Amino acid sequence: GYAQEVARSIESWQQWLITHPSFGAFVGSEPRGMASFSRQTAANLLHRGSLVAMYVAPDLRGTGAAAAIVEALLAHAGTLVDQVH
Repeated sequence: GYAQEVARSIESWQQWLITHPSFGAFVGSEPRGMASFSRQTAANLLHRGSLVAMYVAPDLRGTGAAAAIVEALLAHAGTLVDQVH
């Protein structure tokens, strides 16, 4: 849950970003939203991926930022998998 994610170390987040392509929304240089992509690793599921870790700051909700993040993630995922869940 949220409390566990907040408690993660910087190193843990760096590893996450290496293994999960992530896309964000920024106001200036400040990150205000993100979503990450995870690809299935089982041989029979390599055609699938998932949108994970989606967050948009309350002040950006309703502005189209979330849709732009998802669009960027899906464009990337489409080069790797057939389905995104």
